[in-house]
Amino acid sequence: MNIKIAIKLLTIAATLSPAVYAGSLQHNELVELVLKSNFALKIDQQLMLEQRNQVDSASALPDPRLQYGIAPQTIGDGLGFRQRLQLSQSMPWPGTISARELAAVARSQSAEHRLVHNRLEKIAIARSLWAEWWYTHRAIEINRENANLLRKLVKVAKSRYAAGAGLQQDSLNVRTRQTHNAHNLVLLERKKQILATKMARHIGSIGVFKPKHPASLPVLPTLPATSELITYTANAPSVKAANSERMAASSDIEIANKAYYPDLNFSISYIGTLDPHEKRLQLGVGLNLPFGGGRDGKLGAAMARHETKRLQASDIRVYLVQETQKVAAAINAAQHTQHIYQYKLIPQLRRTLK
Repeated sequence: MNIKIAIKLLTIAATLSPAVYAGSLQHNELVELVLKSNFALKIDQQLMLEQRNQVDSASALPDPRLQYGIAPQTIGDGLGFRQRLQLSQSMPWPGTISARELAAVARSQSAEHRLVHNRLEKIAIARSLWAEWWYTHRAIEINRENANLLRKLVKVAKSRYAAGAGLQQDSLNVRTRQTHNAHNLVLLERKKQILATKMARHIGSIGVFKPKHPASLPVLPTLPATSELITYTANAPSVKAANSERMAASSDIEIANKAYYPDLNFSISYIGTLDPHEKRLQLGVGLNLPFGGGRDGKLGAAMARHETKRLQASDIRVYLVQETQKVAAAINAAQHTQHIYQYKLIPQLRRTLK
């Protein structure tokens, strides 16, 4: 067999069962570390709490106003001390407060959906980092196995050349492969450092983070049908968040429309020394005159914001559907490739080497 072909086949034929290490890093262990310690998720949690607390304040009325006034020149006057006490309450136009509350509830729900979405993203990142961590360690193990095989092939090539059964080029090919293999080991060790740095970033570790050796690969779940995954995208957290933002913008339009109507002000007053006594207690109602104030601009901005959120929700859904189809196709292709190597190429190689 040609030495160059043998080198390639031996590389492919490296065993698929890695060594098992005590105290290894499980994939779910890294996920839990990220969910527990990631600063971005903690920030999202606080933003969600902030939006929740906004709901109560959105439905609250303005503070009542208490006023007290006196007529200084009546102090000590025989006609009596003139004073005035007034309690007033401002009331937005009916429907304004309920619209504000709906907008606050929608934004609170959006923040919750964003948190769920970001948690899922961090889970995916943690699993991806763990998979790369496992792959890199396994690649290093295979690299070392290849190094041992190449050392043996050097001896074989030399013996064949000395016996006149081989070419000097065979020995050179093996040594070239040894050089490439040694360089690949350097690159793999560098990749380990980069992955450890990325893990530290996502778990919020400021110091040097030294992950444990990865555990064995977990049993991979069966991928649902692509049609089922696409159906799920309609209820994906990012889509729900965008729809909640659209609902909040819809309430903003209602609030902007209510701004064209006046706010009401109810008051109760007591004016001392007015005679007869029945005149002293007075009830009043007032309103502002809704002229100017940029109401048209606010309404136009709210309508544009609503359209923006509607388009964003549609864009997110289209993106998720396309990504789902693309990823599903990539996974199917990878599974097919794995099947070919595991059940065809490697068994055939082992039979050939015997």
